[in-house]
Amino acid sequence: MPRHGAAHDIPPHLINYRANALALQSVGVTDVISLNTVGVIPTEPKPGEVAIPDQLIDYTWGREHTFLDGQFKPLDHIELTDPFCPDLRRRLLRS
Repeated sequence: MPRHGAAHDIPPHLINYRANALALQSVGVTDVISLNTVGVIPTEPKPGEVAIPDQLIDYTWGREHTFLDGQFKPLDHIELTDPFCPDLRRRLLRS
C-alpha cells in the first residue's frame, strides 16, 4: 500500500492513516510490517541490514490517533509500553 498515494502526491501530514488501517483490516490483514527511512544512515546498522525495533518515539500528535475514540467505536486507551507485537517481532528476528 503506497502511503503517499498511487501518484505519490499526498504529503505525510495529510495521509489518512486510519483509512489505510481500516482498508487493510477490511481485507483480513492481521499483521503489518512497515518499512521507512528518515534520510540518515547511521554507522550501525550497515546499509542493507534490517532493524527490527522494540520501542518507538510517538510523533503522531496533531492528527487522529485511534478508531477507539467513542465516536465510531467505544472509547478505549491503547497501551504503548510494548508498542510492537512480540510474536510478530520474534518471527521477524528468527527470519
